[in-house]
Formats: sequence, structure tokens, C-alpha cells
Amino acid sequence: MNGWSYDYMLALDDVNCPKRSKVRGTKKSDIDKDVMTYAKFNLPALETYLTSKSLSWDAFCDNFEWIYTESLDVA
Repeated sequence: MNGWSYDYMLALDDVNCPKRSKVRGTKKSDIDKDVMTYAKFNLPALETYLTSKSLSWDAFCDNFEWIYTESLDVA
């Protein structure tokens, strides 16, 4: 992988940035709970997506972070 966007994504992941990992670890359960509560009442299709066995809230966010970083359109 080449380019600033890949360097950015790799440098700020939980493996390469222990400070980020620690903070995310302390807040993760609260954030997961809030997201699922919101999705349940406001976005039932998203709740279904997030509770499937092969997908997670983290994967969902990672995909959108990559899309944003690469300036791609979501259609």
C-alpha cells in the first residue's frame, strides 16, 4: 500500500497506537450499547446489519472511515 491515506490508517489503528487502543477499550462497551440502542429505535435495518454474525459495529465504522479517507462516493 502506498500513499498518505494508507500511512494514516495504519498508524492510527489499535495495534500501532497504544494510546488510542487504551481509550477505545475503556469506552467501547458504552459506545456499542449506545449505538445499538439508537439503531434499534431509529434504524432497524442498521441494527440487523450490526447484529449479524459476520459483521460488527467496528467493521461498519472501519469501512466508512476507509471510504471517507479515499474520498469515495457511497451510493
